[in-house]
Amino acid sequence: MKKQVLSFGLALVAMLGTLLPQAALADGSVWGEVRNMPIEDDNVVGTLHLEKSWPVYKKDQLTLSPFITGTAVFDEKGYDWNNKLTLRAGGKLSYQVGLGGVITLRAGAAHEHHTKSGDSFSAPFGAAEYWFGWGFGSQAPGSSWGVIGNTSPAEKGNVIALVHAEQGFLAWNAGKGRITPFVDFTIGRDSKDLAWNNKEVYGLGVKYVQSVGNGSVSFGLKAEREERRQARSTTGAVAFINFWFPL
Repeated sequence: MKKQVLSFGLALVAMLGTLLPQAALADGSVWGEVRNMPIEDDNVVGTLHLEKSWPVYKKDQLTLSPFITGTAVFDEKGYDWNNKLTLRAGGKLSYQVGLGGVITLRAGAAHEHHTKSGDSFSAPFGAAEYWFGWGFGSQAPGSSWGVIGNTSPAEKGNVIALVHAEQGFLAWNAGKGRITPFVDFTIGRDSKDLAWNNKEVYGLGVKYVQSVGNGSVSFGLKAEREERRQARSTTGAVAFINFWFPL
């Protein structure tokens, strides 16, 4: 199972490396992850997300841009909730915080299609987001992101909040990259008290991170415990590979 995660993820990264032209007059990024999910009996889940935006107004740290995003989720076992395509379009207002952070407000329309059941959902959406990073290149790199809003067209009227943080420690150089032991956590809540949105996930692991052009690729292993409200809790080993590149 863990070998499937790494081999599929490496193939995906290699393919994307040939599909990353730089576009003028636009900002954007592509990121993805492949990992196994202990809470789903080690189901392998992959996510691919792309975003393009076109700044139309910029003053100091503020930028106003129309945007479009696409997200694809797929899995090994064919669960409906893990096999979907989501398209969002609208406008965003971003505020740059120093060199390592950004706060973003988004509003627009979203469409979600479940590829196994064939169900589709459309709804307006609004969200507030943040991302902060620190300590890159040091022995203690870290990052945190969060989002709150009505972000799921399939759950109309449900306000979902997610917060994630990761802290590395005692990182050291290895070849062209860095090996980083880390701890991380993710906390989720929603306004409808649905079990899958109300969770706490804690991890302890190690990863190898390497810069590739202006982006990065990482892979690693961690022990993870996930606790869901009104549902079973699970502890297991996770293998993962992820990447991020500017577009």
